[in-house]
Amino acid sequence: MKAWAYDAAIWEDEIYCIECLPARASEEDAVPIFAGSEVESYPICIRCKYEHTYMSKLEKENGN
Repeated sequence: MKAWAYDAAIWEDEIYCIECLPARASEEDAVPIFAGSEVESYPICIRCKYEHTYMSKLEKENGN
């Protein structure tokens, strides 16, 4: 997946798959979660519960 591509977005502080965005929301109103993003945990769609694993997951430091 290209760094600028995305399958999930944030709308009204919730995470959605693009296909799960509410009818009153447009894709232009949502904030994309780009494939080039680094996240601490993978985002999960509030509607269908799909876990989006297409971005990079940051490694947690173990404190050593």
